[in-house]
Amino acid sequence: QRSVGAFVQDLITPLPELEITLNARVDGWRNYDAHHLETTVATGLPTANNNPELPLREDTVVSPRAAALYHLTDRVSVWGDLGSGFRAPTLNELYRQFSVGAVLTLANSQLGPERLVGGDLGLNVNPVRNVTVRTAWFDNRVRNPVSNVTIATNATNRQQRQNLGRTRVTGIQADVEYRLRETWRVTGGYLYNHATVREFAVNPNLVGKFLPQVPKHRGSLQIAYSSARYASVALGVQFIGRQFDDDQNMRAVLADPEPGLPGYGIVDLLLSRPVATTLDIFFGIQNLTDREYFVGTLPTTIGSPRLINGGVRVRFSGR
Repeated sequence: QRSVGAFVQDLITPLPELEITLNARVDGWRNYDAHHLETTVATGLPTANNNPELPLREDTVVSPRAAALYHLTDRVSVWGDLGSGFRAPTLNELYRQFSVGAVLTLANSQLGPERLVGGDLGLNVNPVRNVTVRTAWFDNRVRNPVSNVTIATNATNRQQRQNLGRTRVTGIQADVEYRLRETWRVTGGYLYNHATVREFAVNPNLVGKFLPQVPKHRGSLQIAYSSARYASVALGVQFIGRQFDDDQNMRAVLADPEPGLPGYGIVDLLLSRPVATTLDIFFGIQNLTDREYFVGTLPTTIGSPRLINGGVRVRFSGR
């Protein structure tokens, strides 16, 4: 796969309070010399999927974007943007099939590129000193997104990567930051993400279903202390709401009969300390409480347990 792109951007300030950004990106991609060689182990003969020469695929897309930021006061600003995006299917999605537990996922050499049109509206407020509140509403519409679509549920649960017609992702993102002096910082964030299938001619039953691996609710909270003299410490909590693991929104884990993967929360800890001008040591613990949470079905799969890591960080700088 060969990808070539070009990007141009201009910043305009027609008024002291107004900043306008205009940009465009041109992407060209080309898949060539592709083949799929598959044989039966027992006989050594090619299977029905064997294809020594797959068709050439290529496309060129222009993705424009316009954004504006307006400062209403020294403490309040509003912003918005409208643009489009593009993603070519990966070689993995086009040509590689794989199995996880009882689920076989087939590739699809006919996949086309994903195209997105979307926009955001946001508000930034500094109500008092050292407090920042940011919130944004977004609406993204994707044409031909690549997704794993169930095509058989008999003895072998079979999926295939397909262009899923049209999807729409809307929601609200908000975060708050509070700084206490120069050493303490408290931040919190919340994301509401409503991601559904809006159109799919191949299988209309999927229309209205939620996209897999996209939780509707997600939140975070972090308390951090930073001192160049002593150390930096950050304690964070992440909250992930219930999400589905399949396109039909039906599969469930063994421990919970309700469809989807149950929500969970995990705690992370990170410490670092400078020991020289260009040398730091660090220590971290992911999933501090060793919380057991689920990340997959068929088979039911749990996420990473407590993970401890540490090391040194070296910065090279010259004069």
